[in-house]
Amino acid sequence: MSVEDAAEHILNNLIELTDRSGWENGDGGSGEAYFDLQTGKLLSFVHTVYYTESDTTEYEPDELFGVEEAATAGAEQ
Repeated sequence: MSVEDAAEHILNNLIELTDRSGWENGDGGSGEAYFDLQTGKLLSFVHTVYYTESDTTEYEPDELFGVEEAATAGAEQ
């Protein structure tokens, strides 16, 4: 196994431990991991998940215009 493949395997395992998996299915992610190469100890790990957020609200016509005006607005369409 190459060093690159080993690093990817280790980092993907770390991401799974954080319960933030699935990042690869959205807008991606980034991160940094620092190891003490003499001891093999993980010193720090930072993972950022990128995502697109949206906020949808559905309104009934009477919420926007009032009951009588909603009936009129519906008839005009």
